[in-house]
Amino acid sequence: MDAMMTAVSGLTAAARSLDVIASNVANARTTGRVPTAGAPQTTAYQPIDIVQIGNATGGVEVTYRPTVPATTVEYDPTSPHANASGLVAAPNVDPAAEVVNQYAVLAAYEANSAVMRAANRIQGLLDRLV
Repeated sequence: MDAMMTAVSGLTAAARSLDVIASNVANARTTGRVPTAGAPQTTAYQPIDIVQIGNATGGVEVTYRPTVPATTVEYDPTSPHANASGLVAAPNVDPAAEVVNQYAVLAAYEANSAVMRAANRIQGLLDRLV
């Protein structure tokens, strides 16, 4: 895979990663009822983890997996989802970690953009030589 295609895969991975980060942050307060033995499902948002893997051609691919554990238990007796003890299931989203991930994705995006610019300049120089 040439440098341009590798950089494009990196830019695509960065964009997809930002989508996941935005979804996690936007839904961080979407609570649900606490799962029980009789009702193991919750309506709380299921956070997503980003998994980036290198592919055989030198690029990168992004896949997703559910965050484990998906929820934590919080006290919010005013919530319509609260049980008799006032507890709700809240998404296991760490806003600080999401900000750090966002900065890492920004750095990756900038690096891949720089590769694209450099490859474009080199291609321009080669075109003038031919």
